Amino acid sequence: MTKNLLKWNNHLSKQGEQTNESTPLHLAASCGFLETVKCLLDAEESLAYQCDDKGSFPIHEAVKEKQVSVVCTLLKICPDCAQLRDAEGKTFLHVAAKQGYAKLFPPVLQVLLQEKQMFAAIMNMQDDDGNTGLHLAVEAGILETVCFLLWDKEVMLNLSNNERETALDLSQRMRTPGVLFGLVRRVSIHKLLVHADAQYGVHSKTRIPELNEEKEEKRISDSTQTIGVVSALLVTISFAVAFTIPGGYRTDDDPKVDNIKGGMPVLVTSHSLQAFIIANNLALLCSAMATISLMYAGVTTVDISMRMKAFVMSIFFLNSSARTLAAAFALGMYATLVPAAGAAVTLTVIGTTITLLDVAWFTYMTSKDQLVLRKRMGVGVALKWFALLVLRGVLACLWPYVIIGGFLAYITLWSK
Repeated sequence: MTKNLLKWNNHLSKQGEQTNESTPLHLAASCGFLETVKCLLDAEESLAYQCDDKGSFPIHEAVKEKQVSVVCTLLKICPDCAQLRDAEGKTFLHVAAKQGYAKLFPPVLQVLLQEKQMFAAIMNMQDDDGNTGLHLAVEAGILETVCFLLWDKEVMLNLSNNERETALDLSQRMRTPGVLFGLVRRVSIHKLLVHADAQYGVHSKTRIPELNEEKEEKRISDSTQTIGVVSALLVTISFAVAFTIPGGYRTDDDPKVDNIKGGMPVLVTSHSLQAFIIANNLALLCSAMATISLMYAGVTTVDISMRMKAFVMSIFFLNSSARTLAAAFALGMYATLVPAAGAAVTLTVIGTTITLLDVAWFTYMTSKDQLVLRKRMGVGVALKWFALLVLRGVLACLWPYVIIGGFLAYITLWSK
């Protein structure tokens, strides 16, 4: 029908609505009518360069409504429309970055890369406020979009906007001060920019947000109640397990071994039982440290900065205590069941190992974004940051296992 209407009166394609001056191409692009878009452009390519009363072009409307195929078609037929600016000086890339539409970038960048010079110009275009697409993506906190923009060297990291702020400045300003989870997107964005050698602009340090002490105190106080219950529970369990040794106790002396007397554990010579004792004692120590740290975190007379550090320490030790207690459970089951129930022991070990999947997930999520720097910084630098973050994440979560394994190795060698 569109073709027939255009054959009857080609000028209809240029007529805008009386209310907002939107052309048929604006409507077709925003609705994702790809065939209609192609028909209109075949009839009159200049439609791609006609704006509405708000200065918005068809490519802007397509991006706003997340019509990827329409955007790619417009760029292929009318490449210059990539540089069109709306009333605020924003290109389609600014709009996409601000809205956080990360899925748009892979196909669009593939089209733009065919024109390398135009690609570099578009990536670094600044709107009326001096913001590039990277500025807007950082300000919106869209990690996926930032990753796509950091991928290519043509994207300049240190351009300043009208407020003399670079992307790193915006990242610093948009971060919420206080205790944050490691997977917070704004933390990941700031870390990526730092590792990409982004620089701060010339501006006053007063722009860095100050800590809202009252809000942070409330957050810590609310959290310490729940964490305190878990911490006290782990202390109780570890303390009780210390006097409930797997395998029980001897009722009389061992006639074959002089130093094994009645009242000692039956499996006292087993290396797995000794590892169990080490793991349980370490779990008790970690849970006690978590409880003590929580005590300082919950005392309002302590300085807020010290309370924040104590709160982070309590989380760290609580996590370590839970993992160590799981290891103690597996070692205890192994010590008592391995001679007669190998299958049960195997299932126990596998089940305990599954609890470590969150370590793999957390480590991967905090490290994977570093790989986007391999084109900008080189494979070696990207892999270095990736390896360091993986190593730090693994050691932070599994350091109790290193201690248990070290003691077990020492005991094994010493017994020989």
